[in-house]
Amino acid sequence: MKARRLTPNEYPAFGSLAEQCDSVFCSDLFLSSFDQNTVVRFGIFDDKDVMMGGFVLMITRLRGIQALINPTYAPHCGLFTTGDHEGHGFRKNQFHKDVLTAVAEALASESVRIISASLPVYYTDAQPFLWRKFRIQTKFTYRLDLTQSEEEILNGYDPKLRSVIRKYTSGEIKVDSNLDAQRLITVIGDLNKTKGIRKRDTITESIAENYLTQQRGKSIAAIIRQDNDWASVAFCIRGNNECYYLLGTVNKAVKLNGASTLCLHHCISTARQSGVKVFDFEGSSIPGVEAFFRSFGGELIPYFNISRCPLILRPFLKN
Repeated sequence: MKARRLTPNEYPAFGSLAEQCDSVFCSDLFLSSFDQNTVVRFGIFDDKDVMMGGFVLMITRLRGIQALINPTYAPHCGLFTTGDHEGHGFRKNQFHKDVLTAVAEALASESVRIISASLPVYYTDAQPFLWRKFRIQTKFTYRLDLTQSEEEILNGYDPKLRSVIRKYTSGEIKVDSNLDAQRLITVIGDLNKTKGIRKRDTITESIAENYLTQQRGKSIAAIIRQDNDWASVAFCIRGNNECYYLLGTVNKAVKLNGASTLCLHHCISTARQSGVKVFDFEGSSIPGVEAFFRSFGGELIPYFNISRCPLILRPFLKN
């Protein structure tokens, strides 16, 4: 088994395989949101040189040095494979070892000085990277099992959330799924301005257009409106089995208690009704955000980030 960068004529096969394996962040839809000169697709090939998986990273520059990192908004590199990844015992262990050894060897051969890539939660064997002198960091995300009943999910919430959610179920506060791309773009643009960011966020704009205009069925969104203004928005993208919370925010000028909770609950409920099995909150290391995600009762799951970086630049490596 081996992994390597793909050539453009191999991209269609990569996209088809990613779709077959339900890889949200290696899908053509997600990757088309980026400048294609920055997207690096890696294929994983079996002993007969047949593509059986892959992952994706993005070229950028950190402090002027070229780097390969997770794509913007992606919590991991989207690693996917066909084959025996859901088996048990030796067969599963050996398959994962072979896959991750191939990935580690491919990344170790890269000439860029900085690499930072996270593995999906179901790939837990980081030894091949450790053996090749990569730095291993543990990250965390909350993942909520949506195969539970609605009642079971609500019972897992922090009791403090339930009074807020009663306003939603009673119809006192209306949550609308029809968040349009332009509204999301405007909201994020205004949010960036408050942070002193003036440059257009073309990636967010492209993702919004792709998921809220071109293929709305691949997203789940929520907006609460009040007094001809917006109070809160939430935006997620989904595959057949997993839904990822990409972003959400509240309008501080519109004081509506619990608006962010209601938007996120609406997304969770909609994902469950759509047949999605897992809701991933894309965990945060910010204590206040972590506490908010924790209140929805998901399971705290560790996953690995592997990196190679000059020691002096490690404080700037946030991916």
